[in-house]
Amino acid sequence: MSNQRKRYHIDGFHIIDTENPQAKPIYIRDFLDIGSHEYQKSKLTASEKLNIITELGKKHLTKVWAGHSTNTDKPDKARKDVIFATIFLRKIVNPPNFEFCSLHYLNQWIIKDSKYCEGLRNGNEDKKLTTLQDAAGFYKVARNLHTTESFKPTESHKRYQSVLECIDSLRSSDFSSCPTTKVMEIERQISDQYGDGKRSVLSLTTKLLWLKVKEPIVIYDSQARNALEIEPGELDGKYPEYYDAWQRAFKHHKTKIADVCAKLPELHLYAANRTPKAEIEAVANQNWFHERVFDIYLWNKGNR
Repeated sequence: MSNQRKRYHIDGFHIIDTENPQAKPIYIRDFLDIGSHEYQKSKLTASEKLNIITELGKKHLTKVWAGHSTNTDKPDKARKDVIFATIFLRKIVNPPNFEFCSLHYLNQWIIKDSKYCEGLRNGNEDKKLTTLQDAAGFYKVARNLHTTESFKPTESHKRYQSVLECIDSLRSSDFSSCPTTKVMEIERQISDQYGDGKRSVLSLTTKLLWLKVKEPIVIYDSQARNALEIEPGELDGKYPEYYDAWQRAFKHHKTKIADVCAKLPELHLYAANRTPKAEIEAVANQNWFHERVFDIYLWNKGNR
């Protein structure tokens, strides 16, 4: 048995760096609770977070994290958090792979996108507006909608009224003849409603359109554009180029992605909300799901 002195040890819900006694103790949420405010604001690098998990051990950290107030009523949440944090950090430290991206999008679909799609499909007007607001916030595109109107805090979702009017009646068939032309038409309509028509809202438009109709929309994202090695520029002129490059790249990886997604039902223990295997299988074999896995892959590749 090795007598090598460990660098880190646990004190309550904090990690102590024994090699730097003057350093502030590291709160456990800083590297385990993906998506929390503490995790997002942490100054630790991905490598440092992963080193802490590796040295202290997933089993030990799971036991400690299970005792945290956010987990005491959810005994298996701590285990999933530790596993997901480890996978997530390895993805950042190492090149992205479809195995990680498929699980990442499965959980994003379960927790976020499925609810957005349902809200836009079957909700009443108020529900649709709230859904647009939530989705724009999650995808970090809300800032693109500039308006001089002021809304009460309880009515802030009404800011999306013009967006809803532009997309509410659309169906997949509306994009069948020339998807890029139709997307750019909707993008200009939304831009006209929130400014002088010169501000690009392409990222917002494609993300919200995908949630409304799924295929054949291809989501535009600057990180994905970087991964596809398309130069930034006039976005209206670049979207057809982006669309074609995305489709060519997806076709190249399509079989591999489908094979990886076919294995997702066996990972149901790591899926959010205890989602049954049958429900996972029902979405994981869909082409639109494979396309979104590819989006996640491109985003990670372009964000490195």
